[in-house]
Amino acid sequence: QLDLAFDHKDIISDAINVISTDLLQTTAAKNFLPKHFTYSELQAVLKTVTDDPAILSDQSFSRKIKSLPFIKEVPGKTTTRTSKRATKLYTFIDMDVIKPIYTARY
Repeated sequence: QLDLAFDHKDIISDAINVISTDLLQTTAAKNFLPKHFTYSELQAVLKTVTDDPAILSDQSFSRKIKSLPFIKEVPGKTTTRTSKRATKLYTFIDMDVIKPIYTARY
């Protein structure tokens, strides 16, 4: 908790809000993920900026990711980097999306 000069605290707060909005309303999260990612890796990125129950709940998010039209499963590929059990991998599809993308109904 440092005292910041002038309006620097507001500038930082505004920047955090813009980043949060971009992560939740665009596919910007793909910039923080490998090309092929697990749903829990995507969820971890989104959890850094929101407390939305649809994203925080593992069960809700795992159901949600399967219905998102801009994310597809990578057929035949799995990984054990986030779990002891083999986990499916996903990738982003380039397309225009409706905002907010992770909490909207598709």
